[in-house]
Amino acid sequence: MPGDWRERFVRAYDAELQQWIDAVSSGTSTGPSCWDGYAATVVCDAGLQAFHSGKRVEVAMREQPALYDVKAGV
Repeated sequence: MPGDWRERFVRAYDAELQQWIDAVSSGTSTGPSCWDGYAATVVCDAGLQAFHSGKRVEVAMREQPALYDVKAGV
């Protein structure tokens, strides 16, 4: 078993960095968007509220802006 997280995940980080380099080289982007960060924050906030209250908390997100619609080709 690895001594810490770096040993365990080094290949995953290398692959992620290479995907980013390849995307930048081709003039595109890869990886999570700002919307993904927003979604993760909303879910974490709801989780903390549920933890502190001991009750279920609904995850309520804003409508996703069109610029994040992959199907639209943006």
